[in-house]
Amino acid sequence: MPAKLPHARVLVAALLLLAATPPAWFVGAEILVVLGLAAWFSLAVGTARPVLASYWIGALHVGAFSWSLRHVSWFGWFAVAVLGGLYYAAAAMATQRAARGGRHCSAILTFAIVVAGSCWLRAEMPGIAYPHGQFAHAFWQWPALLAAVCCGGEPLQNALLAALGAATANVWGSWRTAVVPMRNALRSLLVVVFAWFLVTMLFVRLPRSESGPTVTVAAIETGLHPFDAFAEVTDRAGYLRRWQEIVEERLMGPTRQIAGRDAMDPPDLVLWPESSVPFPAVSVGGKVELQVLQGGYVQLAPQSRLLLGGEVQRDNGRLTPASLMLDAEGRLVGHHEKQRLVPAGETLPLGWLPASWAQAIREFAQTKVGIPDFEPGRALPPLRLAAGRGDRDGAPIAGLICYDNAFHQPVADAVALGARLICVLSNESWYRGGGELEQLAAISVLRSLACDVPIVRCTTDGMTMAVDRDGRVIAALADAHAPQAQARSLRVEVELGDGRLPPLAKWHPRAGWACSAWLVLAVGIALLGRGPRRLLASSADRDGSGS
Repeated sequence: MPAKLPHARVLVAALLLLAATPPAWFVGAEILVVLGLAAWFSLAVGTARPVLASYWIGALHVGAFSWSLRHVSWFGWFAVAVLGGLYYAAAAMATQRAARGGRHCSAILTFAIVVAGSCWLRAEMPGIAYPHGQFAHAFWQWPALLAAVCCGGEPLQNALLAALGAATANVWGSWRTAVVPMRNALRSLLVVVFAWFLVTMLFVRLPRSESGPTVTVAAIETGLHPFDAFAEVTDRAGYLRRWQEIVEERLMGPTRQIAGRDAMDPPDLVLWPESSVPFPAVSVGGKVELQVLQGGYVQLAPQSRLLLGGEVQRDNGRLTPASLMLDAEGRLVGHHEKQRLVPAGETLPLGWLPASWAQAIREFAQTKVGIPDFEPGRALPPLRLAAGRGDRDGAPIAGLICYDNAFHQPVADAVALGARLICVLSNESWYRGGGELEQLAAISVLRSLACDVPIVRCTTDGMTMAVDRDGRVIAALADAHAPQAQARSLRVEVELGDGRLPPLAKWHPRAGWACSAWLVLAVGIALLGRGPRRLLASSADRDGSGS
């Protein structure tokens, strides 16, 4: 008789992981990620449908922390949950094979590698990349525990957490059943703890004896969701008029107070979030005309610059989301292009499929924001602030748009090109709150640590915040999801980075792909050796010991 799926244990494992995933359920809940991984490992090497149990852990975990995606697309949320479970099931297949014959050390090592690989695959899978909710993100408010990110990025941090969870599960299992000798189980746990301690001691960021040059940044949070703002608009004239009202009230008004010609102590840089203006900037006589401004142009204090979210039109006529930098006279002095487009939000998921299939998917998976046909952008040289602001020639910075922040490469490329500050312009109001806001904030912390660069996030309704190059949140606006009564602003003085990528940072993606390759190879061997139907059965059934 086939073993039953251990529903209660599956639910406990999923709840433990969910409780630790940003936003954590309570102070200190972050540590539950280790217990969640321990519960998952015990099921993955167990006899009660390990692969199916792991699938349900993943589907429940990913589906729960992605719940606010339903505001955009119920189908999209469901697809994320269904596909998310597959990564957990693949990790279980690989771990189950390594655990045969009581090889508990091999199982711990394999579990660590394939968990890191499954997280990397989910984050980087072409066409459906989804980097949210990784286990490493749980400790984003405890950067001292994330020194492994400085060494090996998210892959190493995920692997260490998985190894710690697996070793903890072995100690618990040894105490209960003595299947693994307690001495061996404790030795494995001590090895993992020592490895984490060693990495932390070698790569933890110590306080700097001298402070470097700083720049002052003011980020304006509009506090509006476009769907709410235009709910009553029925024609184009009304649409343009409403945009003019929003930009004047929520952006230009606060900007004049903060960095206008008559402002006292204006900042070096003002940030407007993504979706600030509805049309690509038009260059007229060397200045950038914004169609939603009554005067057409932006005018600032001489030493200030404005970085806003907009679009640029490529030579082939297609549009790319971009950050646009304007000087005090409203002239466009540079732009940065969005490199990672949001699947089903800005580009067709699985866009590499045949055209007929792609069109069918587009029609079936339409979201409330549609599926525009944007073109991904390029990595461009840094933008510069006014001369003398943080640097003799003006501090070099990068302006990333929303989803770019969630991936290692756009940040690493910007720093490698000399950027000393990363500014992220984002529109996250379509989440309607939800855990994704904290997850993107957590990702920003890990990006700062991995690339040794400060990051300032400017969003429509949260989380607007500043992170120093050591991963510490140094300033943030309190949570206040759209719609807000009025715009808010965050002013912060940020110490610049060195504009150099740490030596090990270029290896972080390679570590992720290496772990992913191990996972794919192990799953392939397992499928060839046993077949998918037998893998979904319990270990007891496969060994002929089931009742």
